[in-house]
Formats: sequence, structure tokens, C-alpha cells
Amino acid sequence: MARLADLAGNSLDSFRMEEMTEVYSVNEDGRKTKVIGYFKHAYIAEAFATSQSGGSGYNRTREVLVITSDTLTYLVEDQEPLELFNDEEEALRLKQLALMKLTPAEQKLLGH
Repeated sequence: MARLADLAGNSLDSFRMEEMTEVYSVNEDGRKTKVIGYFKHAYIAEAFATSQSGGSGYNRTREVLVITSDTLTYLVEDQEPLELFNDEEEALRLKQLALMKLTPAEQKLLGH
């Protein structure tokens, strides 16, 4: 099975974001124990969860976001926006911080 990391650096033109319904099992404390599967339609997922649990109530559903090409589908866990840093700016800033920790003689020795 292909990992999501295997897609790094490749075009994602054949992929799209979709909402799906996850069916999962819980234990007696209500904690998630395993994922059973994913469905495009919530009503089918809910019917499946009910039929598989035998009325015990240990199967649940929740809406999730996935990235899919119809052949491959990956769960998108964290949907919060990320703060991206500019690598070059941060490297320069960190270099300056490191140089400030040196004595003037050490800075001169390094050509600064």
C-alpha cells in the first residue's frame, strides 16, 4: 500500500479533497479502538455501523476529510492551518543569534 509520503514532490492533479464518513469501534469507556472503514454516504455508514454492532452501540461514525484519487485515499487528520516559516530568513536569523553568543575575538576569527 502506498504511503501519503510517497506522493511528496509529485503532482496531485488526479487527487481531490472529499468529506467521507468513518465507521469505527469503541470500547466500554467510549474510546476509539479501531477503524472499520470509510463511506462516501453517511446514511450507508450509519446503517453499516448499526448492523455490524448487533445493537450493542459499540460502532460509531464521524465525518472526516480525505484526499482521494478514487484508487488511493488518505485521511487528513489535522485540518488546522499551518504556520510556514521562510527557511532562508530563519537560517539567517539563527546564524545571527549564534554569532551574538560569541566574543568579538571569536566572531573575528570566523570572519565576521
